[in-house]
Amino acid sequence: MRKPRRTEGYEQFELRLSGAIDSSAFPPVPTTISMMYIRDLTNSPGSEYDPSSDQPATYGLAELQIEGDGNCQFRALADQLFRNPDYHKHVRKEIIKQLKHFKKLYEGYVPMKYKTYVKQIKKSGEWGDHVTLQAAADRFGAKICLVTSFRDTCFIEIMPKDKNPTRESSILNDTDTRSWTPDVGSKFLLSTKSSTSKATTQDPLVPKVPYMTARLSQSEFSYRFPVVPGRMLVCLHFYSNSYNGHNASNAIFSISAYNRLDTTKNRFSYLPGSFTLLRNFSTSQTTYALNCAYIVREYLIAVDGETLTIKFTPSTNSSNAYAFVNGIEVISMPDIYSNDNGLKLVGQDSLIFVDNTTALESVYRINVGGNDISPSGDTGLFRSWYNDQPYIYGETVGVTVTADPSKTIISYPKDMPTYVAPENVYSTARSMGLNPQINKNYNLTWIFSVDVGFYYLVRLLERGALQLNICKRR
Repeated sequence: MRKPRRTEGYEQFELRLSGAIDSSAFPPVPTTISMMYIRDLTNSPGSEYDPSSDQPATYGLAELQIEGDGNCQFRALADQLFRNPDYHKHVRKEIIKQLKHFKKLYEGYVPMKYKTYVKQIKKSGEWGDHVTLQAAADRFGAKICLVTSFRDTCFIEIMPKDKNPTRESSILNDTDTRSWTPDVGSKFLLSTKSSTSKATTQDPLVPKVPYMTARLSQSEFSYRFPVVPGRMLVCLHFYSNSYNGHNASNAIFSISAYNRLDTTKNRFSYLPGSFTLLRNFSTSQTTYALNCAYIVREYLIAVDGETLTIKFTPSTNSSNAYAFVNGIEVISMPDIYSNDNGLKLVGQDSLIFVDNTTALESVYRINVGGNDISPSGDTGLFRSWYNDQPYIYGETVGVTVTADPSKTIISYPKDMPTYVAPENVYSTARSMGLNPQINKNYNLTWIFSVDVGFYYLVRLLERGALQLNICKRR
């Protein structure tokens, strides 16, 4: 999803793409859905309700009890659309989008001001009606068969107004409330030789979105994203599993990024400015070596033009090799790493410059003395921060210090934007203690495993806390 976000004076764009069959956790939307409403009017004289009727069996259906919390219509739709009534909030959200975008189709059937009606229907617990049913049929491109227990109107068909609708893929939120757009039919996907697949199994530690579906191919495939010039935060998500019958150990591939494109003279080629993000990358071996359930690779790439292309290439060393990806995030961010005066290499007199010809890979982002911070707890850049204790060397871990929120106000200097790090990072620290006779006898040391052959940029944030960020220069 590409949407503007304003953070500390700069315009930010976000895109999260899930290599999904439809919406990562949802099954495909059926072309016909069946619902049943039974309104208990048995105590009303003259009611047309027939308590002895068994309409579901007549149509080969089975009755499913739906929680009567005011969301029953949306729960029933969610059950038929996605096989799970708990997705009723998502269904209501999509219906509200339909009502807002196509006002002329529905306003004539609403017995009040249309804006008031939409605002009312938007509330959780508000009953749906015939208008929301029609909007659901139109939104999801599905015929709705309404089965009732009334003698005169026991079966009602609600048809989508567009007989051949172009369905908008459902957007899902992950466990951190970030929105992901499925890539099926996506304008960002360039290759037609790839396919989609669900993961064969799910580790309990692996979230459904975006990891339970993937795009894969034994041939090269690419994505091209429209972006604004500047530095982009690119996150690639991988869950090592079997997809479409492919063995997980055969997932060996390389990934390249191109930040400029030559379209002159009817040519469509890449200009200098490419970066190899991963080479002969094995997700199964990496998962095993790191002892992790899934993998996230995070890169900072400077883009000169208006497009960013990411290419996946299976290894040529094996005929069974294939490439895959579960999710891609592209987020524009301010350039907090460049330095016109250069950065001094530790132990050397030479300088290194981080400019548009340099791509960085974030290897560690540590919240010293504090807990993990999820992307939603970051300052608009959706970074993850992790507790530092697993990286401390030896048994001596020092003393953790936490600022008292009732007595401490964390303020940023005028020349320091808030997106450098969230307040939670600055509110905790790790100390060696106040007794000089004790702290002189030991060192407080963190150890990070890294790859040889690269330069590493280390950022230390010291304002009530110590935060360590290591970026691997490509």
